[in-house]
Amino acid sequence: MAKVQERIRTGVRNTTIPNPAYGQKKAYVGTIEKFTGWVSKVQEKNSEVLIDILKKNGLRFNHFFEFTHEGYGSYTESDRYNKVRKMQQFIAVVGDLANPTLVWYKYEGAAAGGGKNLIYVKGEEHKLSDFVGSSYRPYTASQIKKLLT
Repeated sequence: MAKVQERIRTGVRNTTIPNPAYGQKKAYVGTIEKFTGWVSKVQEKNSEVLIDILKKNGLRFNHFFEFTHEGYGSYTESDRYNKVRKMQQFIAVVGDLANPTLVWYKYEGAAAGGGKNLIYVKGEEHKLSDFVGSSYRPYTASQIKKLLT
């Protein structure tokens, strides 16, 4: 398993993102397939869909870094008044950490809509929802294959 580094390369120019597992004693470092600590059923389903997409294209996640903590935050505007909840951040990487093929980055912010759920592939940033088919105009299987090959 890879050493937990402070930042992970995205493949977009020289951009890096903070590794949520760096310096955390209760972080998970391993493979996404063996991870069982999902806070959100939505993210668990997203992981299953992404794993299937990658498998169909001869790829797999090689690294997974995750940290969950409790904090004040909300999912919706009506829910925003200082409710303590679990917030999860993770990075899943296909390929080598020095030169990743694909990076999935999930960051939950305290404010409603304040997080990120992005895919970085071949130097471009994409919304996760476009990959997993939950957006208004999701990518087709052939578009994904073209991005990944």
